[in-house]
Order: sequence, then C-alpha cells, then structure tokens
Amino acid sequence: MNWLGDYEEDFTTVAVFFTTHDSAGAPVAPLSAFEEADVKIYKDGNAAEKTSTNGLTMTSPFDSITGLHRLLIDTSNDTGDASFWQAGHVYSVVLSPDTETVNSQTVLRVIGTFGLALRTSAGSPPSAGTIAAAVWDLDATGHQTQGTFGQVLGDSASDTDSVWSLVNGGLGSVPPSAASIAAAVWDLDATAHQTQGTFGQAIGDPGADTDSIWALANTNLDATVSSRLASSSISLSGGAVTVGTNNDKTGYTLSQSFPSNFSSLSINGSGQVDVIKIAGTTQTARDLGTSVLLSSGTGTGQISLSSGTVTVGTNNDKTGYTASTVSDKTGYALTSAYDPAKTAAQAGDAMALTTGERNSTADALLDRTAGVETGWTFRQAMRIILSALAGKASGLGGTTAAYRDMADSKDRISATVDSDGNRSAVTRDAT
Repeated sequence: MNWLGDYEEDFTTVAVFFTTHDSAGAPVAPLSAFEEADVKIYKDGNAAEKTSTNGLTMTSPFDSITGLHRLLIDTSNDTGDASFWQAGHVYSVVLSPDTETVNSQTVLRVIGTFGLALRTSAGSPPSAGTIAAAVWDLDATGHQTQGTFGQVLGDSASDTDSVWSLVNGGLGSVPPSAASIAAAVWDLDATAHQTQGTFGQAIGDPGADTDSIWALANTNLDATVSSRLASSSISLSGGAVTVGTNNDKTGYTLSQSFPSNFSSLSINGSGQVDVIKIAGTTQTARDLGTSVLLSSGTGTGQISLSSGTVTVGTNNDKTGYTASTVSDKTGYALTSAYDPAKTAAQAGDAMALTTGERNSTADALLDRTAGVETGWTFRQAMRIILSALAGKASGLGGTTAAYRDMADSKDRISATVDSDGNRSAVTRDAT
C-alpha cells in the first residue's frame, strides 16, 4: 500500500505520483494520456466513491518523463461532493482507466491512500505552551543520569556537579533581588573606595578627598549658603524686613512721638537746649536731668541738630531717629524712609536659592568635564549605568549584547561578547 500521509482538513495539494511499465519493468507511456476521470476515490473502504472530478488535476506524463504521472487532489473543493472530504477519514485512490491501456494491457491499480486530520480527530494534541510547561515543571530528581540535560541542570539536593550547584555555590541559596543589590550599592561607605577615577571617588568621601562631587558641591555652596546660616538672618514676610542683630544701621530713620507734657524744646547755635515749658512750668536745661525724649525735625517742640553729637543711653523707642551716628541701636524700628540698599541681601546673610539657581548648580555638577573619568561627565556616566541596570537588553546569548536607553529609542551599550560574557569591544552612546 502506498500510504501518502495524514493531511489537515481542506488540504489543497495532496500529490499522488505513480508510474507505468512494460512487462520487463521498463517505463512506458499509456496508449493515451491519463485523465481525471481515470481515477476513482473511495472513503473509509466503502463502495460509495467520489462522484465528480472537481478538485482533481491529472498531469500525464509529469515533467515530460515517460511513464511518470501525477494526480493532484484539492480536498477543500466540495463542489458536487458535499460532505465527502471530512476530518478523521481515510481515502483510497485507484487508477481505473476507461479506455487507456499500458503496453496493450488493461490497467487497475491502487496508487495511494491518505487520511485527513486523523490525529486531531482522536483528540487535540497539547499546545506548545503546555509541552513547555511540562518540561520546565518536571522534577529533575528522577532524571540524574550523568551527562543528561536533567543532570546538567541538577538536583540541588543530590548533585554538586550541575549548573544549579555551580551557581548556588557562587550566589548563595537564593540570589539577591535587584532592590537589595541597589540598596547595597547606594548604602556602601565610600571611604574604602577612593581610587582616582572610580565612581566611588567621584561621589567622594568628604573626609578623605577634596577632588570629588561632594567636595566641589560643599565648597561652592558653603560661601553662598552655609556661612549665611551662621550669621545674622533676615526674614521676609509680607514685604516687611525684620532685622535681628545688625550693627550697621546707617541710613535708617527713627521716629518718636513728642511727650504730652512738653510744649516746646529748642537748641540754640551753641548746642544749648532752651526749654520753654514742661508740664505748664518754665524749666531750665538742668531740670531735664537724664530723661529727655527727642523728636526729629525743626518745628515747635522739636530739636534740630546742625552740629555736635547726641548720645542716647537706653531708649527702646527711637522711631524717627536718624541712626548714622548712634552707637547703641538696640530696639530701633524701621520706617518707610529706610535705604533699601542697606537691607538687601549681603554676603553672609541666609537666603534661599531660586529654582533657576538650584537647577544651574545641579547642571554644573552633572555636566562637569571629566567629573567621573577623563571625557565622562556625571550625567553621561549615569545614562550608561541606568541603561546597564534597568534598560532593555538583547543578544545576551549571542556574540553581540545590546542595552537600550530608558525611552527604548537607541542602544546605549553595544558589546562584542564571547560565550562566557567576556567583552572584547564596547561601543557606548551617552548622548
């Protein structure tokens, strides 16, 4: 029997090849070329044959070779033969010409037998995923013959000569997670990792190395931030300036309301105070003692100083005074007449950097020339590190390994590797 095979349902090219010979076995052509009608096809060994030639194509001779013929069957063509081609059935093809003879002999021959979806009709085969899951989930304990795949992968409880044991011996019973590795990297004390040009040295040990990002940032920011925090502070709230301790109040204007029991005071050209009346009684300067309240200006009841010095002992209310020549300025209050230039931020004053200043400082550090190694800024180094640690990777099992950037738009790292992962050439793109 010429078994042609088991084809899927509606297969379109079931090819049946056959030959014709003379009595001595030499190939000969039939009296005339075979036709589709010279073939009978039976289903499951029953006498009911295919009733039409639809879907049949006879080529006689085939490829211009004497004695070679081919019948091509399209099982998807059911025209005129409804329900003839079905899955789960066997078909026999018989050559039974009506008039054609071979070497003057009548021909009758079974030239082929085939099935349609015989295997799937008995039950669907397992999917590739099911087979894969069964392979990977199989307990290797019972498959430890030396040299087999099961033994190479290894039974961790019984075999030390295996991939599992070799890896486990290097990594421990459970490999560390990505999070624990990252935590160990960031928490590692940089003190013992200060080789010039390394990442540990670039980040810096503030107690051991001044040529580091830490030292540069600490030095540059100290003059504008740290020293200001250690000195007198200026706080702004609602447009008002509150001065804590300030020894230089040049340009401040102090004011004080005149006491109600003073009717008028004046100082003559010799610097003498002329008291006309205090509390309704004429007084002399001597009677004033040490308790004199002064009000600036030149009007009635006020003192105008054109020369000389007024020394104020302790006076908590100096509103309206001009403080340029007053040695004790404790308790002064500012008025709208103060000089803004004297209250602007001065060196040593505490102040907050603006968003732009903070960003500029950060960018300067990230883009510092040779900030990590010669030709490498900190920003470029972080791009390469982030790609290697968290970017998509491909080709790790071949000879060219590639690591992508975070946007998956380019290869950050492209390396030529051998089967052990050793790199012989590395191309980096930190742009």
